[in-house]
Amino acid sequence: MKNDCLDNPQYAHYIEHILDLLSDEMINNTYLASTNHQIVYGFLAKNSDKDFYEREIARRTGISYGSANRVLNDLYAQDYIMRQDRGKLAFYTVNEEDPAFHNYKIFFSIYLIRPLIKQLAPHSFRIILFGSCARAEDTSQSDIDLFIVSVDKEIVVKIIEGYSFRKGFENIYIEPVIYSPDELIDSEKIDQKFLSLIKEGITVWEKTDYESRL
Repeated sequence: MKNDCLDNPQYAHYIEHILDLLSDEMINNTYLASTNHQIVYGFLAKNSDKDFYEREIARRTGISYGSANRVLNDLYAQDYIMRQDRGKLAFYTVNEEDPAFHNYKIFFSIYLIRPLIKQLAPHSFRIILFGSCARAEDTSQSDIDLFIVSVDKEIVVKIIEGYSFRKGFENIYIEPVIYSPDELIDSEKIDQKFLSLIKEGITVWEKTDYESRL
């Protein structure tokens, strides 16, 4: 898979860096390899502008109260998340100062749309994650912006409209921008600021023999 972000200094060696993080400290020495830990941390990362109490996290992510308690204690002990006591309730939020936060937040956005990418791939030449999710600046109110190069626009739209996220992430909306290869040839008609935004994005899938016109 060709990754255009490797040409951009902002995302240079992004894939290599996140694989190092996931295979080293986060996988070998902590708890983010297990599904529940990954989902809870991902939930807090995707909702980094909010805090949640324990039972709310369990209910929103679909895990048991006991599992939520263990997961939150583990993540808090490793400084991945922060805790604030208010009366008898403890509220949790992601620790944005942690060195793994930025890359994991991007990773988790891609993880959430991975099944969708597999569905779109047969009908697409290129799929790019751009906007706030590609910069790890997304909040609970953010859409997932996808730039898709395809000649099957109606099929692509239908696939996206039929896609649903797992429990805890149901309210995320996908905002697709779809262009055909011919439309990209005439790129002078496309807003240049928008093109710059796309070029700063992350290519999550590309057809092997596709020649980019961006």
